[in-house]
Amino acid sequence: MLLRIADAVSQRGMHCILFGERGVGKTSLANILPSFISATGTELIVASINCDTTDDYASLIHKLLQEISIVQRIQSVGFGEDFTFDQNPLSNSLPDAPRPNDLRLLLQSIDANPLLILDEFDRVADQDSVRLMSDTIKTLSDRAVPATIVLVGVADNVDGLLREHQSIERCLT
Repeated sequence: MLLRIADAVSQRGMHCILFGERGVGKTSLANILPSFISATGTELIVASINCDTTDDYASLIHKLLQEISIVQRIQSVGFGEDFTFDQNPLSNSLPDAPRPNDLRLLLQSIDANPLLILDEFDRVADQDSVRLMSDTIKTLSDRAVPATIVLVGVADNVDGLLREHQSIERCLT
């Protein structure tokens, strides 16, 4: 299973869904995933969050991107070679109500391979947000954005975790 996920991370446009019964180790697998993939030589920026029943699409995306900081080198005033560094979460670059294309554009603008893990995705009660996550996966896949989304949750099958996934089946493992 780890090899299939690592393979998906190495391919642009591929995303993963980990589903199963409670207590079978989905979260544990998701937690070791970044170390396993990094050991293959792939450099990643990892953002991992837990979803809850109050989350909507905007809160999910903002929570994820709060986990990723961008460091900017700023030239000090004057003619010297002094620099200061400013660190800001990537979420500061998003509108308050981001859409899938906003996330795509932002992820394309950074020089990184983000691994975005949403644990307990089954707890997201807002069905519009679940559909928007499907749209996000489709958008990132169609545009071959070098980012991988991993959805983790309790479900008997993909349908139990992600609605309207039929149009993105080719990009899911």
